[in-house]
This record gives sequence, structure tokens and C-alpha cells, in this order.
Amino acid sequence: MFKYKKNIYSCLLYNFICFGNLKLVEAGGHLEHSFVGVIGAGFLFGLGYGMFDSNNMPILCQFVTARHRATAYGIMNMVGVFAGAAVTQLLGKWTDGGNLGIGFAMLAFVVAIALIVQLYFLRPVADNVE
Repeated sequence: MFKYKKNIYSCLLYNFICFGNLKLVEAGGHLEHSFVGVIGAGFLFGLGYGMFDSNNMPILCQFVTARHRATAYGIMNMVGVFAGAAVTQLLGKWTDGGNLGIGFAMLAFVVAIALIVQLYFLRPVADNVE
């Protein structure tokens, strides 16, 4: 069978929870202002982000030696925080200018390029297989 089936299912579940989170906030036009809506959205976001983050370390371990794993994980988290801050600024500017759709299209293009580069250059290896 497929070796990484469990990771694929958890990634799909994460996407379902994130889109469910968006729908919970948008549902009915009034749920985002209720206590239940806010707590539900926070719970779903935390659950989805926890699943996403729990998949990061095993994936990172396939590419980085045991000696450098903590450093690599710290750098990965740092880059993620900086990118999140930059994208938040960009999305705000695009929203104010009425260009949010074009902005998301440009971000999708950047993600597609990053995915192609990763698939081409990264080759997983294991350093602790007997």
C-alpha cells in the first residue's frame, strides 16, 4: 500500500477543518459575532493547525540529519512567522485597493513555484534505518 497514506489523510482533514472554519465564520451572517461562533472557529483553527504542525517535524526529519533537526525546525518556524507577517500586510493592501482576487492568484503562483522547486530538488532519505 501507499507508505504515506496517514499523512495524506491528516493533510486532507486539516484542509477540511480550515475550510469548515471559514464556513463557520461566514455562516448565516451573524455567527461570527456570537460567542459560539468565535469559540468554534478558534477550536477548529487550533485543531487544524495542530495537525498541520505535527506533520512538519516528521517530514523535516526525512531531509535533515539528526544533528541539525532542531536548528532546521527553528529556521522553518521563523521563516513561517516572517512570511505570515508579510502576507498579512500584502493582503491588507490588496483588500484596500480592491485587488484581493488578483493577490490570491499571485500568491497561488508563488506557492506553485515553491512546490515545483521542492519536488524537483528534495529527495527524502533516512539516516537511522537499519
